[in-house]
Amino acid sequence: MRSAALVTALACLAGAATVSGCGNAAEGGIADAAEQQATAALRTAAPVPAVRVTTPSRGTAPGYLFMAPKRGQGAPTGPLIFDNDGQAVWFKAMPAGVRAYDFRVQRYQGKPVLTWWQGRTQSGFGKGVGVIYDDHYRQIATVRAGNGLQADFHEFVLSPRGTAYVLSFVEGRRDARRWGGTRNDRVMDNVIQEIDVATGKVLFQWRGLDHVSPGEAYTRPPIDPRKHWDPLHLNSINELPDGNLLVSSRDTHTTLKINRRTGRIMWRMGGKRSDFRMGKGTRTAWQHDAQRRPNGDYTWLDNRSVRPSRDAGHARGLQVRVSERAKRVTLVRSWWHDPPEISTSQANMQTLPNGNKLIGWGGSQPNLTEYGPRGSVRFEARLAAPGSDSYRAYRFPWTGRPLDEPTIAVTHAPGRTVARARWNGATEVVRWRLLTGARDGDLTEAATVRRAGMDTALAVPAGAQRAAVEALGDGDVVLGRSATVNTGS
Repeated sequence: MRSAALVTALACLAGAATVSGCGNAAEGGIADAAEQQATAALRTAAPVPAVRVTTPSRGTAPGYLFMAPKRGQGAPTGPLIFDNDGQAVWFKAMPAGVRAYDFRVQRYQGKPVLTWWQGRTQSGFGKGVGVIYDDHYRQIATVRAGNGLQADFHEFVLSPRGTAYVLSFVEGRRDARRWGGTRNDRVMDNVIQEIDVATGKVLFQWRGLDHVSPGEAYTRPPIDPRKHWDPLHLNSINELPDGNLLVSSRDTHTTLKINRRTGRIMWRMGGKRSDFRMGKGTRTAWQHDAQRRPNGDYTWLDNRSVRPSRDAGHARGLQVRVSERAKRVTLVRSWWHDPPEISTSQANMQTLPNGNKLIGWGGSQPNLTEYGPRGSVRFEARLAAPGSDSYRAYRFPWTGRPLDEPTIAVTHAPGRTVARARWNGATEVVRWRLLTGARDGDLTEAATVRRAGMDTALAVPAGAQRAAVEALGDGDVVLGRSATVNTGS
């Protein structure tokens, strides 16, 4: 690769349309193969969101961390996998105006897959689709809401049957005078659908306001008639072992059990009409992410505030024990951040296989914390860009095998030439080997170093004309090899 080609490619990627060689590819803009390679390498080396580890890992559960930054000053947004050192493993940038939410590992057709919601958001809800990617980072399914609705970002969860649960927020007009509104208020209904992923068929649909009175809400219709009222604000759906649904309703402070066959509410936990006696410390407020554990306990991220203020409640992870026979709920444990967090929206708590808890603190706090079974902090990290946030955060084992090849980009500094190796999403890379020489068929090993994050730097020896990198796995098995490029020396 000529040094000039590298400069040109970098300028083109930066948007310098007046630079010679930045024409449309269909019109013969960058025709030279070396320049195309430079462009591809630099694009692959595009920025990723920075993560700052604030408490180094000790005794964490196995796996990588999963977040989807959706804003942040000067930072790209999109699904992000990173390791315990805060180093990016895989990142997919979202187009302008498109946001990604709820990025995690689920199972589809018996295999682990990456899933997230993506679309456009406004006023606390979204219109978009759920997407499913395989371990080669290929999109294998798109899930849309049915019956003329659009999927909201608050939940996209797969079932073992090859179906997906999605939410839709649907605005309509309703007489809200009995709750402090007007005869014709804008009121938001919340709709749950179960969708067959393969066919898109709606298998189940449940409209919240057909079953829950707006009077159960802890909010009231807004004074401004241009604003809508969302009295339920459902934000999580999970299928229980008996096949019925566990649903969190943030604005009623209630968790519902819904019969998946009839749509009937089987019980309410918390809120104004609780079917359970709520023991001390068990009531939630503005909560997210209702989950049932295998032992029968229930967990939430209990936000405890809906707006920042001097007397706002501090967010906590919450686990309770429920006796359905005695209709009683008792506290098992709460997890608090030190210093206390005020999390006014979003957030989740994941129970990990080793008993640890991982909490994503939500939209107003761009950090995650992993706690040991007794409450000690085992790991903490945060998105580094000012103003960052992520709807949820998770930890999962994941093996990614991208189908593209590794890339190499050569950069120069006074007295030093550096090759930067990258293979976005390849989790099995242990080390990188640099090959250099005078000709393509005459390359030999110049250096081998351990993988060091998304971009691993290798020093290019003086006088080397051509260079390539090989990704090495366990036992130095070659997993992939980049194209060979000129070093510009």
